[in-house]
Amino acid sequence: MKNKFIFGFLSIAIGLLIALGPLTIFPVCGVHEHSEEVMKCFWTARAELGVGFSISILGLLSIISGNPKFRLGLAVAILLNGILAFLFPAVLIGVCGSARMNCRALTLPALSILSSLIVIASIIQAAYLRYTNKEGTEEHGKQTAND
Repeated sequence: MKNKFIFGFLSIAIGLLIALGPLTIFPVCGVHEHSEEVMKCFWTARAELGVGFSISILGLLSIISGNPKFRLGLAVAILLNGILAFLFPAVLIGVCGSARMNCRALTLPALSILSSLIVIASIIQAAYLRYTNKEGTEEHGKQTAND
């Protein structure tokens, strides 16, 4: 029971940081005033907004749910969203090329750390749920075709 709340609240917190961090705490470049050009990091922040809120909602569902199999599915969904959160700034969309830019120096490392943390937490949660709730084994009886 305690594991459910720890993982759920951790997912909500990290998801909100992934979603709102590029807009507030570790901001991206956005639109340059001189050229009106929209930088790649602006689109990365928009993508992270969706993925981060998705992680938070899945974390909330993990707290609410009592079914271990459903929570295992949620952990896998959070894992996949965490991988996506890592890939947006690193590979899929990217950030600005210059090392002097705020998005390269601050946003990219912060998102990499946060997404790595949620991926590791999801793997631990999925392994915990998988190995502590083995149904259909000899201990609980074999499943039949009607199950």
